[in-house]
Amino acid sequence: MSKKDSRVYFVDGWSPRRGLFAALAFPHHLKGEDVEFCRLYTLADDRWFQTPFDFDGRSITYMSRGDYRAWWVLGKRGELVEVTGGQLRTEQIASAGTGQGKLGYLNKLAVIGDRLYACGYQRQVYVRVDGTWQSLSKMIEPPQHTLGIGFESIDGTGSDNIYAVGYKGEIWHFDGHAWRQCETPTNVGLTEVRVVDAQNVYVTGRGGIVLRGSGDRWEVLHNAEFADDLWGVDIYQDTVYVAGFGGLAKIEQGAIVPLDPGLGRKIAGYRLHASDGQLWSVGNDDILCYDGACWTEIVCPDNF
Repeated sequence: MSKKDSRVYFVDGWSPRRGLFAALAFPHHLKGEDVEFCRLYTLADDRWFQTPFDFDGRSITYMSRGDYRAWWVLGKRGELVEVTGGQLRTEQIASAGTGQGKLGYLNKLAVIGDRLYACGYQRQVYVRVDGTWQSLSKMIEPPQHTLGIGFESIDGTGSDNIYAVGYKGEIWHFDGHAWRQCETPTNVGLTEVRVVDAQNVYVTGRGGIVLRGSGDRWEVLHNAEFADDLWGVDIYQDTVYVAGFGGLAKIEQGAIVPLDPGLGRKIAGYRLHASDGQLWSVGNDDILCYDGACWTEIVCPDNF
């Protein structure tokens, strides 16, 4: 394979602490091909490692509980891989994916409280309890074959305060017992949600929209000059940052303010993750790390 063909683009990334980062990627030369494949790249104390998977990866997260430490990777058809101590273990959410009796693709994996949650098309939501994946969404799934309904992202502060967002501006809240659809001021697709507490939730979406609020009360933030789709949001040093194909921005006094990372070229963002005093931006083609003073570019060895 030529050096040009070795390049990859990134679909998600996560960092649980300084010195440890991972990203999900897909080879550029396979883009547009009907290929079930992805790679997990990990960067541990300046050393890169990679692990291939024979499924289309969508989301990555990290669990830390007591002595337990593990990466978790989600595939769009409900495939899950636990990576811990250099060992791989696979699971499958039976009702996710395509085919007879399946509900569609999954989009997002998240740790909420001390449990793993996954969400996706047809308003699917699952929680992992005692090693098994249980549906939380039977009562809110639309009729079979309904098109254009589903969740892109899920987040929460605990099992009694979970938000899921997705297509057509839908926002749903779970209180530990039942789901309730929230009133929203938009019908554009919503792409990412970050729950700070019971009153402060941030949601990004298509066309550069940011929602701030909770329940049925939402404020719309928008910058006409920063109107590309937004796909990431997180809080770093008490400031809300957002990321999208148009670049990076932060929320200041209710306004979306574009950022220049100072790398001498336009940066397209995608996912954001704040951890251990650092903010990571994972774009399709660029990985950046911010320490509060400057942005540093992190280059995957296959993209040199």
